[in-house]
Amino acid sequence: MARLVEEHFRERFFALQVTEQEIIEGMLIANRHGHVVCTQGGESVAGLKKGVEMGLVGAHHKVVVDSTSHQLKFAGFQQMYFEDSFPPGYDIKPREELKNKPIALEASAKAIAGRLGLKKKK
Repeated sequence: MARLVEEHFRERFFALQVTEQEIIEGMLIANRHGHVVCTQGGESVAGLKKGVEMGLVGAHHKVVVDSTSHQLKFAGFQQMYFEDSFPPGYDIKPREELKNKPIALEASAKAIAGRLGLKKKK
């Protein structure tokens, strides 16, 4: 693999360091958009986000985000985020807007449409 990267992607390959905070937020943002990722996927998403912010990745680029592990293995990690129960060594501070808590709704199309802000078509 290293040879292939060196041969074909030397000028387009980079690695960035990300924090635990950025990793968990990468996981949660991806999950919020329907992509199941674990902590390794969260690292990839966080690295991509940082690369965009640093100008290393532009809107015209095509990227591969590596996410090969099973998300359920890390469900407890996300649960600690939602409950703000990380041990101090993690140095993670949950953001309310990333806590994807279930919302109880009446089992009706009207209640769901109201929650989503959908309006009847004319």
